[in-house]
Amino acid sequence: MKIHHLYFNFFSVFVVVGCANLGNAWYRSNTSEAEFNQDRYQCTVEASRAYPPQNFQMVTGSGYQTPVQTNCISNGNNVNCTSYGGERVAPTTTWIDANAVNQSAMVELCLKAKGYSLGPRSQGRIERDVQKYNLECTVSCKNSGEEIEVCRSRCRE
Repeated sequence: MKIHHLYFNFFSVFVVVGCANLGNAWYRSNTSEAEFNQDRYQCTVEASRAYPPQNFQMVTGSGYQTPVQTNCISNGNNVNCTSYGGERVAPTTTWIDANAVNQSAMVELCLKAKGYSLGPRSQGRIERDVQKYNLECTVSCKNSGEEIEVCRSRCRE
């Protein structure tokens, strides 16, 4: 098994890219969550084909040697000493996909090409609320018998 030693800054790129969109969400008008999930899945499959996973193990911590401890017991003129410790503990490692950044970028481009936008998480909710309000307004206007455009303009005030 091949272990690559990389600089901390390289690892930081993965952490920053992975966390960059925590406060954002994808949205597109008149799109259900099921449609979005299907589009995202298609984009993810395309990205995985274009940039297949290239997993490697990265050293994230240094190894060390445990301290040696010696206990001695005296029995008359005899002294019995027992030592323990001194074992080597291997460095910690983690698995990294070298293509993760490229895959994420391609998924983002693919979703944008399908008409999605990345914005604050609340934006998608606000857009759905506006659509729901407009639908309720239209239904209300139809039920009132009033002229639709006059009624809708009053709804939007």
